[in-house]
Amino acid sequence: MAADLPEPANDLDELVRDLLAEPAYAQTRRHPRKTQPDEVIPILEDLYAAHDQAARHLPVLAEKMGHSIACFKGCSECCNELVAVTHGEAHTIARWLLEPAQDALRARFLPRARAWVDATGASATRALDHLEVGNQETYLRLRKEHALQRLMCPVNEEGACTFYPVRPLICRLPYIVDTSEHCAPRPEGGAQAQQISFPAYEQFADRARQLLSGLQGALGREPRERLPLARAVLEALDALTPADVVVDSDSDEA
Repeated sequence: MAADLPEPANDLDELVRDLLAEPAYAQTRRHPRKTQPDEVIPILEDLYAAHDQAARHLPVLAEKMGHSIACFKGCSECCNELVAVTHGEAHTIARWLLEPAQDALRARFLPRARAWVDATGASATRALDHLEVGNQETYLRLRKEHALQRLMCPVNEEGACTFYPVRPLICRLPYIVDTSEHCAPRPEGGAQAQQISFPAYEQFADRARQLLSGLQGALGREPRERLPLARAVLEALDALTPADVVVDSDSDEA
């Protein structure tokens, strides 16, 4: 992705180029630039737009291989998974939710998000703590245990993602082919859902993840730190909302 970037037009462009050029920024090294959350929003908008362009090739590739994309509105199995986001992604979602056009959606989301956090307790955060320190085996086990609880993402309404325009990267990457029947979590083994991909797309996805982690570090966080979406967005909303403005679920819309 870095090689495809135009010459930097400003210091944010330079930041992106630096983060893509140095993989260490996605691990333990933090970029020295003190980046503000609002500065991450246009970077993520560009990243999501670039992903949309890259993903356009997947249905065409699937058709050439005799497959069809099984992901569609109403198929919500992946919404039972543990959706992990960066602080930049959570801030971007929170800014969007605070737009007047999203007032009704925000009122519906808040009680569901709080209920989701209460239902998961510390288990979701504990799973992501293992991801942060590289304990992949334990993370995958805890993530599977979470999925088996079938706690629907609070963003999902009647099979549709209500945050679709600003959904995080993790919700953009998978493309299941032919059937979604194997997407449901299983206690023991069983057939796995099959994804369609190709090397260029995988390379893009890897670089996109690298950029997300680098931006996390530029915000003064641990680059590999991730938070459950519901908790992260609630915290971002609290940070953005002045004390004299009530962001609450007490609404006829809820």
